[in-house]
Amino acid sequence: MTISAIAIFIAVLVAGFAKGISGMGLPVVATPVLTLLFDLQTAIAITIVPALLTDIIMLIRTPKNWGLIKNAASLMMFGMCGIAVGSYALVRIHPSILSAVLGVIILLFVGTSFFAVFPAIKQRRRLDAAVGFIAGTAQGAAGASGPIISMYMLQMKMSRDEFLFMINSFFVTIDVIQLMTVYKLGLYHGPVIYYSIGAIVPALLALAAAFALQKKISDQVFRYSVLIMMTLSASALLFKSIQTML
Repeated sequence: MTISAIAIFIAVLVAGFAKGISGMGLPVVATPVLTLLFDLQTAIAITIVPALLTDIIMLIRTPKNWGLIKNAASLMMFGMCGIAVGSYALVRIHPSILSAVLGVIILLFVGTSFFAVFPAIKQRRRLDAAVGFIAGTAQGAAGASGPIISMYMLQMKMSRDEFLFMINSFFVTIDVIQLMTVYKLGLYHGPVIYYSIGAIVPALLALAAAFALQKKISDQVFRYSVLIMMTLSASALLFKSIQTML
């Protein structure tokens, strides 16, 4: 097994466990770590397949509230539009710029969340559209819609089940679009497709382990676990961006 394969296995294993505990997308942890070894385009291509699979599993296991999806139609629709824009940016704009901006936004949100600076919000169609588009663009350009969509949903003060259902519904929707887009961009070349398929194994192993512990975790610990995952993701993004710019 090559060093690259070992690194992918470990990164996706940790990301899969984080996915099962916090509900956030697998790329939130895996993509920033993989960019330390690969370019951003390759890191995104590797994580899409295991991410889609784990998102589908999470969605199947979560209690359904289809009324939430109906109210969030614009969130999903504009998220898909954002994927197209972000994927275009992925091959046109220097990724370190996008990663740095996203990292700063995430860290600012996490810092203010601990002090309850942001008021709780209610779903609004226009706000849904804006957040969906921004999150979709971030996913396409940097593989990181999770922190943005989590920022939005955490401020709605949803229950754990509602949060998991909504966020994984969004992830599955944009994952499918991103997979098709990345394929059309020709990013699945050489060993990348094999790395992506192989990453399914550690993702499923970690997800199973996380499910065994998930019910034992309180809502407060659950919320903090989301914020911690966002912090780790943002820190990795900033580290990579600064390293690239120097």
